[in-house]
Amino acid sequence: MESDATKSAAAAEPKSSTETLGAWQPFSFGGVAAFARAPFSRLLIVQLVTAAAVAACVVWFLARQWCPVIETAIRQFPNESAIIREGKLVWPARETSVLAETHFLAIVVSPHELNETGLTADLQFELGENHLHLGSLFGYLRWPYPENRQMPLTRGAVEPWWGAWKPVLLAGVAVGTILWLLLVWVVLASIGMLVVRLIAFFCDRECTRNGEWQLAAAALLPGAWIFAMGVVLYGLEWLPLLGLLLVIAVHLVVGWIYLFFAPFCLPRVPSQIATGINPFNTAPATSDAPAPNNPFTDGDETRVKPAVPTLPSLPSPPTPSLTVPAPTVPAQPTAAPSNPFTTPAVPEGNPFKNEGESVQRSTGNPFGGESSL
Repeated sequence: MESDATKSAAAAEPKSSTETLGAWQPFSFGGVAAFARAPFSRLLIVQLVTAAAVAACVVWFLARQWCPVIETAIRQFPNESAIIREGKLVWPARETSVLAETHFLAIVVSPHELNETGLTADLQFELGENHLHLGSLFGYLRWPYPENRQMPLTRGAVEPWWGAWKPVLLAGVAVGTILWLLLVWVVLASIGMLVVRLIAFFCDRECTRNGEWQLAAAALLPGAWIFAMGVVLYGLEWLPLLGLLLVIAVHLVVGWIYLFFAPFCLPRVPSQIATGINPFNTAPATSDAPAPNNPFTDGDETRVKPAVPTLPSLPSPPTPSLTVPAPTVPAQPTAAPSNPFTTPAVPEGNPFKNEGESVQRSTGNPFGGESSL
């Protein structure tokens, strides 16, 4: 049973930020730290919502900026004599032609040679003689055509195929984005939990092993929302490609910032002084406390409380009785005669004479014989 001091200290202690905020929003340090003590299902729900928001932004961008360009390029395909056969492109024209181009995407056909087109699109698809070229700010990638398949590129063959598969492709992009984010978050959270463990250890913060992983996973969610906003701004042409790349770098840095500062919002480890336990308390232990093992017994004897030795009581010394003698009242002197010229009588018990000697009573001169005035 807790003591009254412990209960009063617990009642006076303010609630931590992880208990007051609730683990539903990952946009503050306290909100991220709250996921360390929340059930895993709540973290999974927030992760799915965040991943779905990012996937929706990506699909919106593709449907807004890429799909119209692809549809325009399909309408420029020839009606005949356009096919990929035995790994080579067969195209009726010999010169390079731009089928469709925007600021975001450009589609070009180069049936014989890959020539410089001078396009400035952020992403460029080029149908070459033997390869499909993908060019961007980072360089070129080449994919060879399949040699054992024939792919017709006429308008009558490609346009129906695109109309049927466009929703499926967009849905596949959405599902792939969600799965990719969940996989990346699992890997990064497994690495980030080591940072959380170190900070919680050196700062005396209370957190379990599962809580460390959940906090590290929740710290990645604010950066994902920043990335989603960057995709929207890029799709609205409010950000250039370099701006989008800067947003991608910033969203990674934001994740590490939350990973470093969120553990400071965890509750502190309860110490012995904070719980009201007095280390100098010598009160006897309760009956619930386990009995200490006596190494000199066989374990059969019951626990007997050792008797505390007491000192023998000494007899108290007698109190001396003090007898106060009664005060002696001195003898009253003899009243003097009325004649002032007469010599007063000598009282009895002259101290200048030996014992037994009678005191001579005279009324005369004490220095001479008898005389009379």
